[in-house]
Amino acid sequence: MICDKDCFNCKYPDCIVDVISNAEINYTRDYNRQYRLKNKKYSREYYRKYREDNKERLKANHKKYYEAHKEEISAKRKAQRLEAHSTCTFCGKEWSGTAIMYKRKAFCDGDCLYGWLNAQGLIKVVERGC
Repeated sequence: MICDKDCFNCKYPDCIVDVISNAEINYTRDYNRQYRLKNKKYSREYYRKYREDNKERLKANHKKYYEAHKEEISAKRKAQRLEAHSTCTFCGKEWSGTAIMYKRKAFCDGDCLYGWLNAQGLIKVVERGC
């Protein structure tokens, strides 16, 4: 029994192929990549044209949705603000008041900010002795 790799017109009632070769995986990956690149340009142009043609209607729909759900949206935004400013990203300490913000992350003080940057490998903190 030799498989002819034509799964849609298979001669066997159950598949006899258990392993997919690397060549098939690479072909599928390359095909999908090319397909996405080709259609990305098409869909980008299509949606850009759609937004330009329907700008007023889309704006009216957005405004109507916002007016209908204004309380929910403002409550969610307020909760996110409070949540972001109540817990330090680095040490986990909770506080009330102002925060040091860096890339949409909250830090309780400069030491935590520099500690987080050092942990991420973005800067190197050098310990200075007296």
